[in-house]
Amino acid sequence: MESDQHYQYTGLPPGDVFRYLVLHPGQGKARLQCSLYTSLISEAPDYEAISYVWGLPTRDRTIMCHGRVLLITPSLTDVLNQLRLPSEPRFLWADSICINQKDNTEKGHQVGLMAKIYQQAKRTLIYLGDNSEGHAKAAFEMIEETNRRIEENCEKVDGSWAVFPPLDPGDPIQTDARWESVAALYSTAWFSRGWVVQEAWLAQDGRIIWGQYETSWAKLMRVDVWVVWCAPSCSQTFNLGGPALHWQGYFARHQNEMSMISDLKVPENLYLLSTLEAARLLDLTDHRDRIYAFLELMRSDDESEGLQLHPNYEQDFFRAYEDFARMYIRAKRNTELLDYVQQVRPTMHAKLPSWVPRWDVRPEAGSRLYLPSWPALTDRNSLIADPKLNDTELSLGAVILDSVMYVSEAPPTGGITLQVIADIWKIITQFDASPYPELCRLHAYIETLYGGLSYRQDFGAQRRAQAAYLLDIHHRSGAAEAIDSQYWEEVATGGDVELYSSMLQLLLRGKRIFLTRRGLIGTAYTVRKGDWCGIIFGCKTLSILDKAEDVENSYRLLGAAYVTGTTLQVDEQQFRGLAMLGREESKDWIRWNVDEEVISLC
Repeated sequence: MESDQHYQYTGLPPGDVFRYLVLHPGQGKARLQCSLYTSLISEAPDYEAISYVWGLPTRDRTIMCHGRVLLITPSLTDVLNQLRLPSEPRFLWADSICINQKDNTEKGHQVGLMAKIYQQAKRTLIYLGDNSEGHAKAAFEMIEETNRRIEENCEKVDGSWAVFPPLDPGDPIQTDARWESVAALYSTAWFSRGWVVQEAWLAQDGRIIWGQYETSWAKLMRVDVWVVWCAPSCSQTFNLGGPALHWQGYFARHQNEMSMISDLKVPENLYLLSTLEAARLLDLTDHRDRIYAFLELMRSDDESEGLQLHPNYEQDFFRAYEDFARMYIRAKRNTELLDYVQQVRPTMHAKLPSWVPRWDVRPEAGSRLYLPSWPALTDRNSLIADPKLNDTELSLGAVILDSVMYVSEAPPTGGITLQVIADIWKIITQFDASPYPELCRLHAYIETLYGGLSYRQDFGAQRRAQAAYLLDIHHRSGAAEAIDSQYWEEVATGGDVELYSSMLQLLLRGKRIFLTRRGLIGTAYTVRKGDWCGIIFGCKTLSILDKAEDVENSYRLLGAAYVTGTTLQVDEQQFRGLAMLGREESKDWIRWNVDEEVISLC
């Protein structure tokens, strides 16, 4: 086939200009044919935007475009065959064909317009695949029926889903086998993609297409959240649910619906940094898109005020991450970005400063080390100095507390069992140094494991479970160190050891327990003997740092750490607690006469 028979893209003019696709009518095995037209987004005829899985990048299928051959991928071929109408044209937009993928300059400009393209589309067609396993009919029936139940209950309770009566234990919906088909829907490749978060979030009218079946995106999102909050047994039994970013994005734009499901407050916009973090678990072929796929959040989120980033596919992803990090720190004049750094030793790339988050590296399995609502840590005067950037280093206020002298082994494949926790405790008791109050070191150890995070249960029950767990560890370790037995036995009455143990299995997944020379107990994902533990003022937790050789006050940032402080507190219910080191009530370095200083992160 001669090259002049192939369709040749012509360049797009500047501004909010894009190409849309007119898919010619046809059916069966008739050859795909289309036309591509250029228009201002705001002046384009009504069109539908396609959200689908690219699949393999090989372009070995053809579509006739203006009478010439245009090579496309197998996945786009399947989508267009499914969406083609038998007797009339269909106006569509699909990134793979409407953007010249060989022109990086055009691609960067068009990616910057994708939010407008999806917002302007009269409908977004979410294509899940060909329904080869036959789950679509049952799944969509279940979604439709559950929506009717939701709507009927809303009418009964005057529009408030949050006061739904609990499901009757014998309610057949909890064992309906069609939930297995809904679970199969969530397991399709579309739900693992990163780009689709923005595509679905911006849809005026999202329609899910799976084989020959179709339903509403809004209905799926209502069912998704209803199952979690009102029918958790269904969620647990059938492993239901997609990435939380989807329902968070939907309900951010439909606040009234969320208020009827639960009293959980969903912000009107997704937060940029937490979205980038959550998207680490999603698939994006091009690492640069771990920033570019969420650009719309930079325009809609107050957190992102002052951020202006334009996609640039001429640079590598290291440069894209560093440009974003520099822009964020300069615009926000704070160190919040550092809370999202989680290195593993192989990611300490020479091309990238350690203070730049690696958005392409999936986090260790388990819980984060902090909650976004936690306050930033401050210096002795409760202040935070603005960070300062130069060509390669980031200078900021900090206090370097201590060096690490012991690190537990990698978590066993069987998980962090009670016996594993007891064995690590016995090792810790062999070290004499301890800054904690008398009889409180085991308490500090257990508080460290818990890490200030919580699970859904009332606080009193949580404290009783913690006390029962502490006593179990004490006995398993052969009472290796004295505790206030009378207090703990009183508090432990009715405490559920197994519940607390299962909660810690989740919270500790992927973490290591460490001990510093001063005797501070902490947890971190990335830490080894000889690393330093410190507080970077403005971050929400402590940090693990690797000291740079031969450069004074220069460190590489490895990630966050949780370290329990030494100040014992008693609340109104007489429960004892130890705050995280660095909080206002536990600035222990002042008492230890450890100087605050300016350090550089390289």
